[in-house]
Amino acid sequence: MRAISARISGSLAGGMGKLLAVVLVALLFALTADSALACTVCMGGQEEATRKAFVGTTALLTFLPMVVVGPVIFFFVRRTLAQERRDAQERPDAARAETRSIA
Repeated sequence: MRAISARISGSLAGGMGKLLAVVLVALLFALTADSALACTVCMGGQEEATRKAFVGTTALLTFLPMVVVGPVIFFFVRRTLAQERRDAQERPDAARAETRSIA
C-alpha cells in the first residue's frame, strides 16, 4: 500500500497523493459493501428456515466430535478390559507353575 501511495504522492504535488490514496481506499470499501450483506451473521438469521438451519448445524457440530471419538474410546476400553482379563487368567497359571517347579 505504501508503494502505491508513494507513486501517487510522487506524481502529484504535496498532500494530494495521500488524499487520492484515502479516496481510493474508501471507494474500494464502498464497492465491496454488498459482500458484507451476504454475511450470514449480519442478515441471515431473519427467516425461520435459516434460523432452524443455524440451530441444526450448531447441534451437528456440537455432537459430531462425540460421535467420532466415542467409538474410538469404547474400542480402547473394551480392548483394555479384555487384556486385563487375559492377564488375570494367566497369572494364577504362572503362579502354580512356579510353585510346582520349586517344590
